[in-house]
Amino acid sequence: MKIFLLKCIFLGICTFFFCTGKAQEKPSALRFSGFVGHFPSLPTNEKVAAVPLSRIKQECFFYKGDSLLGFDFDKESAAIQQDFSLYYEYKVIMMRIQKKFVMDKYHIQVPSNQMQSNSSFSERGAPPSTLASACNNLDFENGNFTNWTVKKGYNNNSNAALTTSGAGSTSTNQSALTTCKDVNIITAAYGNDPAGGSGYPGLDPSGGSYSVLMGGYNYNQSGAGACSANGGLFDGANGEVLSQTFLVSAGVNDLFSYDYMVFLNDGGHSNGQQPYFQVIVKNASTGVILSSCTQYSVQIQSGVAPAGFSKIGYTNSSDGTSIYACNWVSNSINLVPFVGQNITVQFTTAGCTGGAHPAWAYVDARCAAAQVTVSSTSPCVGTTGILTAPPVNGGTYAWSGPAIVGPTTSQSISVNASGTYSVAITPPQGGACTYTLSKNITFNPTPTVTVNNPTICNGGTATLTANGATTYTWTGGSTSNPYNVSPSSNASYTVIGANGTCTNTAVSLVTVNPMPTLTVNSASVCSSSGGAALTASGASTYSWSPATGLSATTGASVIANPPSTTVYTVTGTTGGGCTSTATSTVTIAATPTVAVTNSVICSNTKVVLTASGASSYTWSTGGSISTVTVLPTSTTNYTVVGANGTCTASAVATVSVITNPTVTVSNANVCSGTSGVLTASGANTYTWSTSATGANL
Repeated sequence: MKIFLLKCIFLGICTFFFCTGKAQEKPSALRFSGFVGHFPSLPTNEKVAAVPLSRIKQECFFYKGDSLLGFDFDKESAAIQQDFSLYYEYKVIMMRIQKKFVMDKYHIQVPSNQMQSNSSFSERGAPPSTLASACNNLDFENGNFTNWTVKKGYNNNSNAALTTSGAGSTSTNQSALTTCKDVNIITAAYGNDPAGGSGYPGLDPSGGSYSVLMGGYNYNQSGAGACSANGGLFDGANGEVLSQTFLVSAGVNDLFSYDYMVFLNDGGHSNGQQPYFQVIVKNASTGVILSSCTQYSVQIQSGVAPAGFSKIGYTNSSDGTSIYACNWVSNSINLVPFVGQNITVQFTTAGCTGGAHPAWAYVDARCAAAQVTVSSTSPCVGTTGILTAPPVNGGTYAWSGPAIVGPTTSQSISVNASGTYSVAITPPQGGACTYTLSKNITFNPTPTVTVNNPTICNGGTATLTANGATTYTWTGGSTSNPYNVSPSSNASYTVIGANGTCTNTAVSLVTVNPMPTLTVNSASVCSSSGGAALTASGASTYSWSPATGLSATTGASVIANPPSTTVYTVTGTTGGGCTSTATSTVTIAATPTVAVTNSVICSNTKVVLTASGASSYTWSTGGSISTVTVLPTSTTNYTVVGANGTCTASAVATVSVITNPTVTVSNANVCSGTSGVLTASGANTYTWSTSATGANL
């Protein structure tokens, strides 16, 4: 029992000691092989066939006492040498076989920190955490490993899951290929992979600002002294598991993409012993891989380059074995069928089981919505809409639909009619992984916009009315409909009519006709006259008002003979329908009643003629006052024209001239006291000095 306990202690503490019982340290100096590069020193290149059997048995019994009693060293040694020619690897494998023999012999359970990982590579009893957010740092764009789980482990079987031994170490300082960290953040400053050289960039060309280096040339070898402080020695090549679990949400993160660049050192071993790289995407709860399209695993085969790999110029300086590289490869996974489920994405890298041949990889990931997007949610008839499939690096597209304009095999297409359009996306994994996304697009009709073309007179207002759309925007920004404008000259106005996002335009031409400039005369007439002629000009047609005293109510000229002074309005209209007005005043003046007296005078007698009834007078004699003195020699008519303003009347005065008589009287002789008769003659009437009248006195 004492020996058993000692062996249990030895197993727990010294499991990875080499034959000498002392940890073998890996030299820190660099050695080079092939092209000039930055390869660290590898385990010694001593061949097991060259080592004496006595030395082998002296150095390669790892357990003391009777722990290995019953162990067939020669048989196991011969079997190991079938696959492992390096003495370094021989010792690693012999140590592991002896460890298993002892553990089986004494029924020792595997320590919890060294159990083979389950399919999710999480520690026993620790379920993976699930991100509630879309793809928080799935693409490492935080520049760190937030939300990622890192495990370290060792490779017992390249066809089985890595045996994890605890949390892995991380670095965000772009450690070189000889890093002693399990995973390292890489940026553009890192440059090319030191082994691959030009054309093998550490930063994913299809990714963002960060990618990740898993493992390294030193780290993915067993017993690397340069890295012993970072986790101790292992009985197999170092390996790393990088994983994240998240909830798949529709239209948020249901398209998952990952890229990788892998380097594998062909150790010439059998299948199951070689370095490998693996990617799986699985159900987080059941551990079941989602489909054949959600996994990729590559193990180098002896002397054969895996598909997509090519031999680079560097070799392993321990034994001259070749290193093969697969440059950046993109993969895309449609997670739409797994919406509502928690899924885990997991990357694994490990060197060969013997520990002398490393593997390392650069990885990147991202998520997006598995949706077809459209350039416009409401495209218009007569335009084209752009449908864009999600980006799939290295994938192909095949579109179908009712009205595709142009190529049908690009990420984006142009369409010009309503309908459902589908795109079959074939990711780099191949045709078996093709998935189809669809998008329905509806083209809205473009409105037919009409607008009136009014004619107005200068100074007037035009009402523009558009039809055929839902909303309208006019030149100047107004959204009123109808829209009133008052241009001073001919003008055009553009209106944009919209039905949603679909628009069309129309132009209204506003014709501005000049206003007529009317002229019309005024007049004064006498009450007894026949009226006055009124004449208007400056328009095409005319109308007069009021009608009282007018000879007509239309026409350019009318006769106005109102009973009293009247103001007439004439409205002139141009051929364009523009009107203006002018006024004419017809003043009615009273016609005078002129009176003058007739006179009878004796020859050689002057007479004064006096006219009345007017304001001014004009006599036929030339006089211009109301009275005139005449001395006719015979009976004469005198005419006087009396005027009140422009209104005149005339009267005639007759001056009769009577010839003076020649009177004779008889003489009479009478006696005193007697009477006599005096007889006058030569006249018609007589007046005697005695005042008596008659011809006889």
